[in-house]
Parts: sequence; structure tokens; C-alpha cells
Amino acid sequence: MAALSPPQIDRIGIFYPHHTACTGVIILVWVLGEQKSRWTEDQTQQCLMRDRSFESIWSTAFEVIRLSSKTIFDPSRLIEETGPTMTHEMIFKPSKRVVADVAKLLTAFVFVLTIGTLLPTATADPLSETLDIAYYEGDDFDSEKHRLDLILQADQPAQATMLWIHGGAWAFGDRKADMDLARAFARDGIAVANMSYRLSRGDWRGEEFPSTGVQHPEHIKDVARAFAWLHANAEDYGLDTGRLFVGGFSAGGHLSALLAMDERYLADHDLALSDITAAVPVAGGYDLEAYYQAIEEGLGEETAIGHVLGVFGPRDGLPEASPLTYLETASIPMLVLTEGQTADYTKIFDDAVSATGKTGLIQFSYYNDETHASLVASLSEEESAARDEMVAYMKSLVDSDN
Repeated sequence: MAALSPPQIDRIGIFYPHHTACTGVIILVWVLGEQKSRWTEDQTQQCLMRDRSFESIWSTAFEVIRLSSKTIFDPSRLIEETGPTMTHEMIFKPSKRVVADVAKLLTAFVFVLTIGTLLPTATADPLSETLDIAYYEGDDFDSEKHRLDLILQADQPAQATMLWIHGGAWAFGDRKADMDLARAFARDGIAVANMSYRLSRGDWRGEEFPSTGVQHPEHIKDVARAFAWLHANAEDYGLDTGRLFVGGFSAGGHLSALLAMDERYLADHDLALSDITAAVPVAGGYDLEAYYQAIEEGLGEETAIGHVLGVFGPRDGLPEASPLTYLETASIPMLVLTEGQTADYTKIFDDAVSATGKTGLIQFSYYNDETHASLVASLSEEESAARDEMVAYMKSLVDSDN
């Protein structure tokens, strides 16, 4: 089979009911007896790759039985009803024992329905997933972390594209944990470039975690590299460079906001903040000095030093890494979501936005009944108020530009 271009590569494991249509036809022709069929390899491939003609395995079974029953009495009816794509040079010799043939037909009907109960449920979920794309291959290339996965609908164009940055205190986690989240957004019409980035040391959490890692600004440099790759390659995947968003959870929320507010990182790739349509950070930290103080008060100085300064370096550099520092010059729309556990961090940002009169540019949404963990988990669920709000926000900005 010829190689498919990236936008046409479907996720392995998707079950399409038209596969059963082909299988059912083959089984029924064999069961009916005294009937001959000549199938070439190319014709078999054509059947398996043909357009999706049935919406479920049940309609497939009934359709196959309906057509096959007519061929017992008049084989030409099959050609009349289906055309050459379904006949595949089938040559029928009608049986004289009609009653016996009908009995065999009923047996085949039960057989096909039994198969239907055993096979995976057909889904209307044709997603294209291009995995493990290297978004950066420079001298300090990390073969594990400098990669992203691109998830989008295979059968219709995306309405927008979001670069998604996973959470994990800048020291833990990986994009693979957010694959269900990315698929959920893709089903809602938002293509997702789900990225990994290099991590900081994590031994402040326990001896079993790495004692080495990168520090700021390496995380945000990776985010800028991933965005630059997406901007440069979007059209190859049928995506619109004028509809690029950035979002993330927790540490990823901080990084998505920083990318949209500090112009230096995109400038390194000859891009501007205006190349970002909007940011949708979730449960991030936006004032890192306030974050340090909260960790120090709640978990102790040792943890604050190991965690916060382990990520960002000396304490006097925390303002430079804080999105809040760049609020006065902010120009990119933003929807900031948060939950009950980290609402205080977000409230600092919210109050500052109100004080600078930028409430029309940066909006806030509080899910106070959610925890840090439950909010991000909800983004992967079939019904998610937070994801619905994010999707509606992105689509509203896209629609306003039309």
C-alpha cells in the first residue's frame, strides 16, 4: 500500500464497520454454497479501504444479508444494487435448493451478528495521530523530550490548533500522559500538538527522582521551539497558521502564559507574539515570587529552595520568569482557568489584570469545586465544562477573525 501523507494516518486500533462489510460478504458467499468468487489481492485491499458505507456493524449485517438473499434468486440484482465495488467479479451459480440456501443464509445471519458482539464497538472517531515528531534537532537535542505528538480529526479540517504543554512542577511528567486530553480536544475540532520539554531536577521530592536537570529558561526555550516548528509545518498537516493557540496545565500553564507575554522567546525564531492567537493556561503560577513564598510557608524553606529555585535559579531571578512581570505590555488574549487548590495563585494575577484595566484582554474562570488533579482529569472526559469553555473561547476568537 502506498504511504499516506501525515494528515491521513489514522490511529492504530480504530475499528471501522466497513471491514465487517467485506468480511460478511465473503462469509455469506462461502456459506451459500455452489457459488464461486474470484478475489484478487488488489480487490481485497479495495474493499477494506473503501469509503465507510455503514454506520454500525448491525446495519452492515442487515445490508449484507439483504443483498445476498437477492442473489439466491437473481444474482444480477447484486450488481444492480451495489455496482462493481461490491461485486468484485463474483460469479454466482444459483442453487436449485432454495429452501436449503435460505437455511444457510439464516445461519450466516446469526454468525455475522455473533461476530458483531465480539468485535470492538464501531466509533465515529477517525483521528489522525502523527507521533514522536522531533520539533528541534540542534546540538543539545534530547531524543526523548524534544518531541511532540500531533492529533487532529482525519476527516475534516481543524477549526484551530493548540500547542499543549503538560504539567508536573517543571520536573516531572511527559506528553504521553495527556494523550486522552489531546484526543478529546481534537474530537471537538481543536487540533493538538502535545509536546514534551526538558525537565528540572526532582530529588527535592525524593531520592528516587533525578538529581540533575535543566533550569529556566530552558523549559520556555523548548516551548518556543515547539511553537516555531508548529508555525513552520502547520500547512503540511492542513492546519492554519493564523489559528494557533498555546495552552497547558500547572507548570504548562505557567509556560503557556509566559510564551504569550514575554516576546523574547519567539523572537529567537523570527516570530512575534502576534503569531499566537490566544493562550489558555490552566491552574498555573503567574507570580513566581508569590509562589515561592507559598511553598516556603506551606512546605518549608528546604522544599521551596529545592523545588522553586531548583527550577528557576537564584531567587532574584523569579520576577524575570513570571508572566505577571509582562502584564503592562500584554497584547495577546488569554483565558485563564483555575481550581480551588491553586485559586490563590490565579487571584494574584486576576487582581493585577483588573488594576491595569486589561480585563477585556485577559479573562478568568474559576472551578472552585475542582482539585488540581480533578480539573486536568476532567479535560479528558466525554463531558467537561472546562474543556467546553476552552473550546468555545478558541472558536469564538477564530470566528471573530472571519
